[in-house]
Amino acid sequence: MQVYPDESGIDYMIVGDRLLPEGSEITFDFVEVDSESIAGFIGGDWDDIISSNELFRAFVACDLENCKERLFVENLASSQILEVVFSIRMPWRSLNGLAWLDNNVLAFSQWSNPHYGFRFAVDANQKEHLLTLMLADECYISGNCGG
Repeated sequence: MQVYPDESGIDYMIVGDRLLPEGSEITFDFVEVDSESIAGFIGGDWDDIISSNELFRAFVACDLENCKERLFVENLASSQILEVVFSIRMPWRSLNGLAWLDNNVLAFSQWSNPHYGFRFAVDANQKEHLLTLMLADECYISGNCGG
């Protein structure tokens, strides 16, 4: 599977499988939301992105009063809107780098800090998590950030 790099990552490397302490797992849920319940939300500085088959629209939005970005995928044929909820989500960090890899697979990122973050891929049609990658730079891997 191709996973397009996040635009903000320069020379980042994919690191090993040990993302979380042993016994931990990353879980994803696809929770149906009513369009009226998010009607007052605002979007980020990016446009909604439409899948190549024009069946899905992905967008990030937040409540005006408490802006913690949330990821949504809308099925344009059925008007069903799902929020993509995942266990390692950091509500205080932005969601970015949205890209459709094919008709159904959406990739997105969430950076923990300037030196490492996560890149995810989900299947919007099957409503399942496909892949989590941890991206890190040399500073994070070596522990030598020049300071």
